[in-house]
Amino acid sequence: MTDEQERHLARAQAAFRVAADAKYRAGVREHGGNLWEHSPAWLLEQVMEECIDQWMYAFTALEKLREGGDMAHRMVDAEMAVLGEQDQCKEMALERGMA
Repeated sequence: MTDEQERHLARAQAAFRVAADAKYRAGVREHGGNLWEHSPAWLLEQVMEECIDQWMYAFTALEKLREGGDMAHRMVDAEMAVLGEQDQCKEMALERGMA
């Protein structure tokens, strides 16, 4: 790796250590107990919730970066259609009486 890449990696690692330490300590204060004492199912549920949060943050950031929110919506709609997710979402909404 180049010196510039090494410095970039070192900055990223240092920032992660600081952020992980703060996040872990905040979680202990907020939730108490030991993380390793939770069931695997509970841990996976937490991961899934965090994934949703990450998607929402990324979507919102992308929307803000694009000129005009309508363009971001069209782009996301097109990507969802390609994946077939849009029809699946509509079916779920109809089944739940949401559409």
